[in-house]
Amino acid sequence: APWLSGLFHLNANNTSLTGNSQISLVDDGVVETPLLTTLDRVNLSVRNSATALIEQLTAMTDARLTLEGASVTSSSLMNFANSSAVARDGAVLSLPVANYTLDSGDVSARGWGAFGAGSAVVLPNLTQATAGVGGSDLIAKLNIEARDGAAVQLSMLNTLEVLGDNTASGIGIVADGANSLVNMPVLSTFDQQAGNPPGSAGNSSLVFFDGGEIAAPMLTELNRVHIFVRNTNDVALAQQLTHIADADIGAEAAAVAFPSLLSLTNTDVTAMSGAVVELPITTTNFPGQSREWEARGAGSAIMLPNLEQATVGEAGSSVSVNWAVDALSGGLIDMPVLTTLEVIGNGTVSQIDILASGANSLVSMVSLALFSDNGGTASTITEASSGVVDYPQSAVLINVTTSP
Repeated sequence: APWLSGLFHLNANNTSLTGNSQISLVDDGVVETPLLTTLDRVNLSVRNSATALIEQLTAMTDARLTLEGASVTSSSLMNFANSSAVARDGAVLSLPVANYTLDSGDVSARGWGAFGAGSAVVLPNLTQATAGVGGSDLIAKLNIEARDGAAVQLSMLNTLEVLGDNTASGIGIVADGANSLVNMPVLSTFDQQAGNPPGSAGNSSLVFFDGGEIAAPMLTELNRVHIFVRNTNDVALAQQLTHIADADIGAEAAAVAFPSLLSLTNTDVTAMSGAVVELPITTTNFPGQSREWEARGAGSAIMLPNLEQATVGEAGSSVSVNWAVDALSGGLIDMPVLTTLEVIGNGTVSQIDILASGANSLVSMVSLALFSDNGGTASTITEASSGVVDYPQSAVLINVTTSP
């Protein structure tokens, strides 16, 4: 028999159910309601039971659908707005949804998640997914997760968008564990528009943990979308990116190269626990937001073999911007051909702060010719606790203080 809970009346003539409720079918549980096609704010969980109820639904809104130990391919569940889909314990859940929108004020987070080897969420017809509402401060967070050898298959998805004015809104994509896969073979647009002011970091991300893979071979630009890598090397998506702006790049115990990267703007970079991040850019700039590049721990490094110039601030702008470049606890930041560091604009506290702190910590700028700060606060070069900032004594320093 089914396990039912919630404030609704269930009978054979129901065509829809509404109200913060739950239907759970466990170990061959059955609900016989052949006319039921719509669930609104009614969660449905099916574990080791028949899937007929899922197959007859045409709409499921503001709810959560969980499938465990069974497989189902729905041809009728087209309306899945503001709802979550979860597959566990080898379940394969396939839904025909073509467009997905997360715009409900009732929830802040929904998602599609597959957990465990053989488990999969499959949305073969989905072409676009949107989180948030333009002009609204609604928090809308969509999570797409494949963990522990599971897969999320989005074979027709070409656009991910985050709308609205709330910086907490975003789309988070996670592949965690060996053989875990989020597959988006035609995704070409991942756009985080939500949040003010323009240029601020968003809350969308691509997360690669412990050998997981996010496959999106058509995606070449990230705007306000972060990328984090842990215990994973040779990330194919990183190798194809050409432009990254207003984002975070983070690596832990990983080697991550971006050989195709042409531009990097307003972006944090972090390497820790022995991670190495390599960026081939020739210039970088920070026109609107304070950022940090940090290499922390022995073996951790940020390598910029081609970087020639870095600029903080923007001509004619009064926005104050700070860029910190920190090699800590044995970390390395290597910029062998960097010749020019400049702070421009009218920001009263704009500055560049270079720090090497801790034994074997090194910021290397062996070709530096000019370090100029036109802001109201002096930039700094600091060596602490046996750290070294290596630059030529012939470099011209304008409004830059050094310590010691």
